[in-house]
Order: sequence, then C-alpha cells, then structure tokens
Amino acid sequence: MQPEQVDEMAGRIRTIKPEFIEDEKLGSMTPVARLLFACSWILADDYGNFRANPKWVHSQVFCYDETTSVSAVTTALVTLRDAAMFTEYTVRGQIYYHINNWTKHQKVDKPGKPHCPGPEESTDACGIDSSVPRDNLAKVPDTLAPDLRPTTHDQEKKETTEPNQETPAKKPKPDMANMPKHIQRFESGMTGKVPGVRPDVMQLHDAWKSALGIPHVLRHSNCDDANHLLDAIKAHGLDDCLLVANHAPRDGMVNGTLDDKKAKHTSIRYIFGNEDTFSRILTEAKKKTGPSGGVMAIMNNLHAGRF
Repeated sequence: MQPEQVDEMAGRIRTIKPEFIEDEKLGSMTPVARLLFACSWILADDYGNFRANPKWVHSQVFCYDETTSVSAVTTALVTLRDAAMFTEYTVRGQIYYHINNWTKHQKVDKPGKPHCPGPEESTDACGIDSSVPRDNLAKVPDTLAPDLRPTTHDQEKKETTEPNQETPAKKPKPDMANMPKHIQRFESGMTGKVPGVRPDVMQLHDAWKSALGIPHVLRHSNCDDANHLLDAIKAHGLDDCLLVANHAPRDGMVNGTLDDKKAKHTSIRYIFGNEDTFSRILTEAKKKTGPSGGVMAIMNNLHAGRF
C-alpha cells in the first residue's frame, strides 16, 4: 500500500531545542502567543516566511480549538511582531511575516521552492520594489536568549579575535529622518515603525489595522491618516480610541450592512476623522463593554473571544 502523499504546504520537520521553554520574553506572553510562535516554524517555508493573515493562521494552528478566536490570534501576531520575533512586510496588498534569526535557529540543507513571496519582493505604499537578495537579508538583533539551532551546531567552532587584532568598528545605523521619503516608507513597512510617529499613534494604527484585517502602512509622520489618529487621541484619549478601533468592525456603516449600496467604510478618515462616526461607535462599544471600558475591557473581551 502506497503511503499517503503529504501536501507540500504542510511544512517540513523543524528543530526546537529544550531551551525554548526557558525564554523569559516568550514566558511573559499569553499561551496563544507562545503556541503560535512555536507553530510558526512549521507554517514557514524554508526561507522563514509565512502568510500573516490571522484567519489563515487561525485555520492552520487552532482549527480544533473553539475557545481561541481570530481576534486572539491577531493580538498574538501583533505581540510577537512588536517583540521583534517577526518582521512584517507586504507584497501586492498581502501581509507576510519573516521569522527573525531564521538561519540561526534552523538549518535547511536543501531549501525547497518558496511557498510565499520573500521580503525582497516587498512593495511600499507607492509600489516601489525592494531589490535586496533573499540570501542577504538584513540581520536583526537576537530576540531569544537560547540558541535554538540543532544540537549538531553545538560543536561548531566560534570565531575569535586575535589578541593584536583590532575589533572592526561597527557601522553607524542609518538616519531614517534624512532618508528619502520612499526609502522611509519601505523601512516602515518592514519594521512596522515610522520615523517621527508617536508610539500611541502607532499603537492605535496597529489596533485599527488588526481589527479590520487591513494591510496598511503610514506613509510618514505628517500624512493625513497619522494626523487623524493623533487628533482623535488628543480629543478622546488613547483608551477610548482603542475601544473604537476594536469595536469598529461591528458598526453597520463600517462593515457595510447599513449602507444603501452595501459599501464598507473602513478608512481611518471615516472612523477617527469624523466626530459623528467616532461618537456613535464609542457609544455602542461602551454599551458592550460596560462602564469599565478602556483597555482592560478590551483585553478581557479578547481573552473571552467576544471580539
């Protein structure tokens, strides 16, 4: 009897060393985030890239789990990305993640055909392609204390510096503020951060993008979308803005169920730049979350799978 053929997308066998469970950064995350990070090694192709669509990831990792919602997966993906476990990039409107330090943690002798586009194929908001070769991806700082490579690497000799040999000077980091705008947009798409944008604006932008499942990059610190988010935070506070972002998909005009033409209105301008829309969504959100509202209510609802 012939063995059953395994789908190519099922992934290959990966190696995770026992020290994986001792990492403090992962240990401080939710069980969903920890399991998702471990499973990302299986979801990724031989180059460390995988689709970051929360619904697809949920269907692959939590297909038998009725207690873990798509929103919980979205939150876990954002948490891992913000912790520098993943690097986010966009290709033709689709979001992908690259597992940082992939070549350190995994040894792939004969890489197969990529299952998804790599970061070198990423396009920014203006459609400018990166020309970085796949084999020369920029190195990122180590995010895991343990070395997760296969045990065969433990016997490899470490490079040492001769006593009289000068240590090469480190190259200074590029000044993003002085880079051309199109380079800034590409860098922001790869790192999830935009020079000059306040952290609370980025946090609100990530919450809106995750709640609605929209691939989006802020062009620069003074673009219209960044200004709408900043004005909303100044007027209503970050807690209420996060509440609106997470509740927006339930609004009839946002999701299109109450629109005469069934058109969706998901833009930052419509949700945060229109006072009537913002107040309507906020009122409904507080009815759902109760008098406590705010970030704690959002976290409780996410944990309970209500969003």
